[in-house]
Amino acid sequence: MFRIFQFKGKNTVNDFDKEVERQKAILLQEDKVYEGYRRRKQEKTLEEIKERIDERLLWTTSIHNKKARRKLEKEGEEKRRRDAHMSEEEAKAEDEKLEQRAKARAEKRQERIKNNAKKGSAPKTYDRESAKRIARRILRKRAKAEASRKEAMKERMAEKRQREKEKALKRKAIEESKVAKQKEREKQEKRKKLKKSGKLVTKS
Repeated sequence: MFRIFQFKGKNTVNDFDKEVERQKAILLQEDKVYEGYRRRKQEKTLEEIKERIDERLLWTTSIHNKKARRKLEKEGEEKRRRDAHMSEEEAKAEDEKLEQRAKARAEKRQERIKNNAKKGSAPKTYDRESAKRIARRILRKRAKAEASRKEAMKERMAEKRQREKEKALKRKAIEESKVAKQKEREKQEKRKKLKKSGKLVTKS
C-alpha cells in the first residue's frame, strides 16, 4: 500500500478509506436485495413456481417449433379443464402430492450424497499420465478429422478439374464445329459464284 500511496499526495489515505466504506455500503445493499429475493423465492408455492415455468416455456418456445407449441397448448388446456372441475379439497390434495414428491426427491438426493460420502467417493481427478493419454486421444481424433477433411477437399478439387476439362473439350468441339460450318458456307458461296459466272461444270 505504501507503493500505491507514496506519489499520490496527502489525502490519498483518506480517499482510500472513503472508497472502502462506499464499496462496503454497496455490498451490504446488494446482500439486502439478494436476501429479499431469496425470501420471496422461498415463500412461493410449488404451484406458483410451476405456473411461472409454464409461462416461461410458452414465451421462450419458438413459434416455428409447432410440435412443442401444440404440446404446450394441450397441457394448458388440460390444466384449465382440471382447475375448472376441481374443488378446493382436490386442489389442496394435488398441492400436497406435489409437495410430497418434491420432499421425496430431496430426501433421495440427500441420501445419495450421504452414501457417496460414506463410500469415500471423491470427484474424479486425472493424473499426468491419464491427462496425456486423453490429450493424445483428442489429438488423434483431430488429426483423423483433418485428414478426412483434406481427402474430401482433394476429391472435390479433382471433380472440379474434371468438370473444367469436360467444359474445355465441349468448348473446343463447339469452336471446331463453328469453323467447319464456316468453311462449308464459304465453299457453298464459291460454288454459287462460279455457277453464276458459268465457270462451274457439273455432270449431267
